[in-house]
Amino acid sequence: MTEPVPWEAIYRTRDEPSLSWFQTAPEPSIQLITETVDPSSSSIIDIGAGTSRLADALLNRGCPDLTIVDVSTTALDVVERRVGKDDRLTPIVADVTTWNPGRTFDLWHDRAVLHFLGDTELDAYRAVTQRAVSAGGHLIIGTFAPDGPETCSGRPVTRYSAAELADLFADGFTPVSSRGHLHTTPNGSGQAFTWVTLRRRSA
Repeated sequence: MTEPVPWEAIYRTRDEPSLSWFQTAPEPSIQLITETVDPSSSSIIDIGAGTSRLADALLNRGCPDLTIVDVSTTALDVVERRVGKDDRLTPIVADVTTWNPGRTFDLWHDRAVLHFLGDTELDAYRAVTQRAVSAGGHLIIGTFAPDGPETCSGRPVTRYSAAELADLFADGFTPVSSRGHLHTTPNGSGQAFTWVTLRRRSA
């Protein structure tokens, strides 16, 4: 198992705009989601949500059922304070690799977690997606690309091509689309990402 990143300490001690993954607008996430489902009639879960503005964007588009999952209580508290009281939003403090969702969702989004996982954690992650994504539902996953960073927050990451991500989830999911994206960090450097959209096959 890989050494865990101290996310709670990071969110407690660092200003949000200093974080390399910070975005004032959650692109291409919101574009990919709206191309895939109608947010106003879909149940959506964001894995490793942190303090992302994706929750704001989805709620503003009428999402009736939004769950955000992160290991950091501090990060989720920031989101709740920012969006205000909203019964459509369910924040959950959990490690997704050991979490039992207890329900299914139309769409699973992850821009933050998968590339940190080792082999054992990957197996657990994939098992959760099998339980959590409804038949015909979708995975939208962004990871560092093959030419992206080798580390993040001082920890090594695994970089993926679109084909590698599709193969990783081949047991249960069919590729729909893929694209690259260059994320510009707050300090102006570029980080190459791979994005895939996958569709859950019927059991």
